Amino acid sequence: MTGGTTKAQTMKAILFSIAITLATTVAIAQQTPGASQSESIVIIGGTAHLGNGDKIEGAAVGFKDGEITFVGSDKAVAATEWDQVIDGKGKHIYPGFIASNSTLGLQEIGAVRATRDQ
Repeated sequence: MTGGTTKAQTMKAILFSIAITLATTVAIAQQTPGASQSESIVIIGGTAHLGNGDKIEGAAVGFKDGEITFVGSDKAVAATEWDQVIDGKGKHIYPGFIASNSTLGLQEIGAVRATRDQ
């Protein structure tokens, strides 16, 4: 042998690099839950799409304790009853649009195992 690296050393270096990459990816990818909702929030003036084909122009959507507590016309809401008021004019709001018991969007290509997230 003449001072070069052996196949075993090269393989060890490659495996070490892969292990470090995987370890840092796993450490970074951990989801941290947000803090509990401490104040009531209402979004006023947007267009609420209710998920059943109905929509409300000039809508108000309110949240308290991490749950949607009000969906209706912004004329039926007194902004002073809410801790935080968000102006939603020109925006589209989808309250409760995500069905957590659905696989919609989780499987783009059924034949590719990496896209099956459920």
